[in-house]
Amino acid sequence: MHTGARASEAAGKRRQDVDLANRTTVIRVTKSGKPRTVPITEVVQKALEGLDAEDYFFLTDSHLQNERNRNRPAIIFREAWDQALKRVKQNDPLFPDITIHDLRHTAGTHLLEQGADLRTVADILGHADIRMTSRYTHPSESQKRKAVERIGHLGPTAVSKQSISGNLQTVESMNPYGSPLNPVDNEALGVPLSYQQLEKKE
Repeated sequence: MHTGARASEAAGKRRQDVDLANRTTVIRVTKSGKPRTVPITEVVQKALEGLDAEDYFFLTDSHLQNERNRNRPAIIFREAWDQALKRVKQNDPLFPDITIHDLRHTAGTHLLEQGADLRTVADILGHADIRMTSRYTHPSESQKRKAVERIGHLGPTAVSKQSISGNLQTVESMNPYGSPLNPVDNEALGVPLSYQQLEKKE
């Protein structure tokens, strides 16, 4: 969640690919085939510093002896995630079926919500096509509300009581059927009298 990396990119992380002093990491094996360098958060930095790893951070010797794990290191992350999710759902059956890949989506969404532009998020996630980034990110309701508030200054922001009264007087002065502000002789104009007007005349 703190890197936006794919499970396969994170699981196979090696010490030689991480610069803890400058808080960056090189992701060499990527889906696009192009290595990329991305920054890491202070939380990730401290977590990696706390791991006793000579080479791989997450793959043990037993993992490396298994060809399946060597070729697809994300398997160990997914298996651990599935076991943790199973334990959670035993206590809370309504807990959503979140996948480990959803953390990548969450990272992209939060980056956008914190003001990162789409191109920067695409570079961090390793998307060659920015349209893929758009599919991975989901603006929240609060983010959409904030966006709409930015156009709240357009047009008249307030109408005073005085201006409303002035507009009414202008409209009523143009009314040929009479009004409290501009009475006219309806009978002279041939306009039928209303029930209230007939009562007053009688």
